[in-house]
Amino acid sequence: MPLQRTDTGETAAPLSKPLQELRERNDLTKEQYDTALLKEALATSNEKCNGLIKEQNTLVKEMRSDIATMDYNTQMTVNKAVKQMESIQLSTYGIQVDIRQIVRNETAGLVNELKGHGKTAINESLSEVKSQLSATAKEIEKQREDMKIQGFFRKLFFWAAPILFLATILLIIFMN
Repeated sequence: MPLQRTDTGETAAPLSKPLQELRERNDLTKEQYDTALLKEALATSNEKCNGLIKEQNTLVKEMRSDIATMDYNTQMTVNKAVKQMESIQLSTYGIQVDIRQIVRNETAGLVNELKGHGKTAINESLSEVKSQLSATAKEIEKQREDMKIQGFFRKLFFWAAPILFLATILLIIFMN
């Protein structure tokens, strides 16, 4: 039953068209807001991942540089030891052969031990980066869940408001 003004007798226009337009604009705004939040979360995750990868690359470069320096120093020490031993070779050739073999074996053992230590340090760094990445993924999942809950309440309030408004109008009509 359309409402009429008592002083002029005019009938009120139905609200279905403006109400439909308002619903469409609300749905569009909601979609834009959700999209913007997802893009922001993705950008934040991307920045964190890029930062972690950059940090990891820096650590790997530093470790490679350290290993190269240690390898060079070891080679220099070995070369120096070999030269000293060659000078002693004039006195005892048999002893020198044994010593050279021992030094090479010990040097190879030290080099392998240093490489193993470097690999261990790299693996520890990689496991730390992986744990940080998994924590970031958990944060993103939590934000998604929060956005779902927020969307539910938006829909609830969106539909509850017109229903309560209609109930109020019906109460006013029946009270008069």
